Amino acid sequence: MTKVKCPVNLKPMAKWVAEPDPKGVCRECNLGPVVQWYGSELKTKGHKKLAKELLDFAKAEDTEPLQLCEKLDKIKDEVEKPLRERLLDFDCAVQAYEPDD
Repeated sequence: MTKVKCPVNLKPMAKWVAEPDPKGVCRECNLGPVVQWYGSELKTKGHKKLAKELLDFAKAEDTEPLQLCEKLDKIKDEVEKPLRERLLDFDCAVQAYEPDD
């Protein structure tokens, strides 16, 4: 069986959200599910405090999308490798997302 290479050029979330999408997709609008995925996974893996910090930060009125993505990137630096890889899977899913026209 031939292994298929992932077509996504995975970027740090802060870099990804700062770039304009070539197809006009609102990248900021896709952050809600990512934050929920991160929060749920962090809680499941015993990082309840970190999950709460993330969700509180995301809900703050003055939090900008770039700041939120910087926080997501920082979280990946703070957690153990298996969890980091799972969070990168979430990043990949959102970066690969292409809504139907």
